[in-house]
Amino acid sequence: MTIDAFITRPQDKTSALFFILDKIATKGKVIVFVSTRYHVDYLIALVGKTYDCDGIYGKMDMDMRTNALDKFRRNKGRAILIVTDVAARGLDIPSVQFVVHYDYPTNQKTFVHRSGRTARK
Repeated sequence: MTIDAFITRPQDKTSALFFILDKIATKGKVIVFVSTRYHVDYLIALVGKTYDCDGIYGKMDMDMRTNALDKFRRNKGRAILIVTDVAARGLDIPSVQFVVHYDYPTNQKTFVHRSGRTARK
């Protein structure tokens, strides 16, 4: 497992995300963790112009959440799923090669659960 870190100013986070996605999106499935559902919608609007992506957050309709998760699971190659911490625990999402913390988690335990997504094969 490799860990790379980018420390950016808040106004440069989105540019840094695109830089990272340009490097890894063709190499496997990516989960991008954000802090709120508004960030999910914001990044889907931006990232979706360049990459195939979906999102999941807690207050999302269960059918929409299930559809996004199923699409991500079925995708054999590259896919990007933008999620809140609802996906850090309790969701079975196999074969994730990359985890990106767009917003840093509020505690160490959440960081471990988020990052542990890449350990599930």
